[in-house]
Amino acid sequence: MLLISLTLLIVYVSLISKNIASGDRISDFTQEADNKLFFLYKNMNRMGVILVLYVLYLMVSIFSLENINSGISLYNNLFKMTSLSTTISMLITMLASIFLMLNSVNIMGYSPVDNVHFKHKEYVMLILFNLLGLMLFPMVNDIISLFVMMELQSYSLYLMTTTHRESNNSTKSGLMYFLLGGLASMLMLLGSSMLYFITGMTSLDSMYTLVDYDNYISSIYFGFVFIVLGLIWKMGLAPFHNWSITVYNYTPTIVTSYISLMAKFSMLPFVYTIIVNTYSMNSENNYLNLMIAISILLSMIIGSMGGLNQMKMKVTLAYSGVINAGYLLLALLVNSQEGMVGFIVYIYQYGLTHINLFFILLSTSYYMMYNANINNNSNNKGNSSMLLSTFSPMEYMNQLNGLLTKNSYLAMALMISLFSLMGMPPLMGFYGKFFMTISSTNKGYMTLSLALMLFSVVTTVYYAYIIKTVSFTKISNFITVVTSSEGNKLSNSVTYVISTITLITLVNICQIDTMLQGAYILAFSNLVM
Repeated sequence: MLLISLTLLIVYVSLISKNIASGDRISDFTQEADNKLFFLYKNMNRMGVILVLYVLYLMVSIFSLENINSGISLYNNLFKMTSLSTTISMLITMLASIFLMLNSVNIMGYSPVDNVHFKHKEYVMLILFNLLGLMLFPMVNDIISLFVMMELQSYSLYLMTTTHRESNNSTKSGLMYFLLGGLASMLMLLGSSMLYFITGMTSLDSMYTLVDYDNYISSIYFGFVFIVLGLIWKMGLAPFHNWSITVYNYTPTIVTSYISLMAKFSMLPFVYTIIVNTYSMNSENNYLNLMIAISILLSMIIGSMGGLNQMKMKVTLAYSGVINAGYLLLALLVNSQEGMVGFIVYIYQYGLTHINLFFILLSTSYYMMYNANINNNSNNKGNSSMLLSTFSPMEYMNQLNGLLTKNSYLAMALMISLFSLMGMPPLMGFYGKFFMTISSTNKGYMTLSLALMLFSVVTTVYYAYIIKTVSFTKISNFITVVTSSEGNKLSNSVTYVISTITLITLVNICQIDTMLQGAYILAFSNLVM
């Protein structure tokens, strides 16, 4: 359904844009043609939202099937749909619909920024192609489909990173993402080739049945080690985190909000599948679990300590992403009911909080702008304000100075999201970390349990610094509030989304028992597969 609709959308947009533009470059258009194209690209995103929501409806219908807990094989066992993979795919689809919707409206009412995102008709196509790979990757059950789905989502992410080719930083980050992502793909391809060389099969289900035989354990084991190592690299976990910090910093903010979240959500369930199905050979040679545990510990250390001395907002959130991915991987490593409950609760709240944070940052750009001529006595008092960058308008933390006095609602939404990431009770982030700590302690991962508690406190320092900047720091001379008549208000659609996500974060407190019951049911259905 998604592929057929995407093909029709490509043909439709190509014909319409050709009639409007007649093959000319966008910089040569008349104002009327520009307006028509921007309207067309907005409608493309809106059509994409409708398409993704219909796919979400179909997945909800599939999830109601009785035999999904035992797994449903698709396309001659190339894919296997389980309750966990379906749940994560539904979450990914829901988040993608929010991204597409926010790309179809004016974000901040300031046309130099908004028009940047409407000039590229290929953006929505890349998101839909990427969504196809993201949805199918957790269901992979064959090393051929594993590599195809990995490259489908990876190449679309590379192209999305470089979509805004007018920006040198965007081109630089896309090239780095492509080169280092290719190295991670090589590791996965090496592991897949080792598995095929030893077993002569491509089906992962068949390989899992051989793990109990002594003649196959070590060879199959190292094949899975290389695959998981490549996935850790692609998710940006330590010690392979440096590329993600750089790429997320240089990529335009609206693209960073997507690429820093969706790929991780897609890869984590597949890592869990490997952990569960190779459990029998982990009793003596525990190399796979040891490698994952080391990566989790390093992610906690680097993710918490690295963000303490940062001035740039996106770099701080990138380090936050490293440590939060470590939390999620720890919940999967322990392979218990409490760990799965913690994973479900935390990935749900982290996905919503992540979106909320990034779109709050885009919205705050309307209020905080750099005064280019602050020391000059020019006549253009109100029109001398300009953004630091139209691609990443919110760069430094001190651009948030005094936000509470300028828009208290936006500041409160930002602080609530940060409190949830801290794990402050009774918000959802607390319950996720609580169940992760309980499950890892019960399974004997005492070092990782202590690290989770310790470094959660450390990350509170730079979250609290952002809250301090928003609430208690006065507006400095470096920052001025925009007074240009060009920007008069924030987009209603963006304010509705931010308000809804913030309200959901708060309302979850009242319905926590119901949510935990649902998480327990889902966790149990995955553990009895």
